[in-house]
Amino acid sequence: MSDHQDPAGMAALSICEALLLALDDLNLLQEREIVGVLRDAAVTHECAKVLSQTF
Repeated sequence: MSDHQDPAGMAALSICEALLLALDDLNLLQEREIVGVLRDAAVTHECAKVLSQTF
């Protein structure tokens, strides 16, 4: 992964954040579930970053 900010990636992140906030506001997901989703995404991102540096 690149350290550069990809406009499409940043747009996707913004959309996901807005969706998670809406799910919280509508009480469709509990805050702990949203935090879990965000943690999973962060771990996946870090793993992809490490893998991209090894190839």
